[in-house]
Amino acid sequence: LILLYVLVVFLFGLMYLAFSNKCGLDMETPMEAYFFALETMATIGYGTGDYFFGHCWEPMLIITCQVLTAMIMDAFYIGLIFHRLSRPQKRASTIIFSHNAIIRRHANEQYP
Repeated sequence: LILLYVLVVFLFGLMYLAFSNKCGLDMETPMEAYFFALETMATIGYGTGDYFFGHCWEPMLIITCQVLTAMIMDAFYIGLIFHRLSRPQKRASTIIFSHNAIIRRHANEQYP
């Protein structure tokens, strides 16, 4: 699952790198693009010099797709973790049935 997350970030980084020169993203290496994509995937709280990306619509579309992808992946990962933690396997192994019935007497009445 971690490799899938890294692969998705890397692919979005390559998309940012493809529009870097045209839209003034100031990315020269794939590592810079990967860092920008990772920062976008983790939070929207980064600062950039040009919020409109040189009046290009492509980076805004990529950011929108990446944020939606991140929300879907996060929801899937949280659901997977919750499902794993909420399985009652440990509780099921603590219930044991006996072949012998236990009967107790209380106030001259028998209770099974």
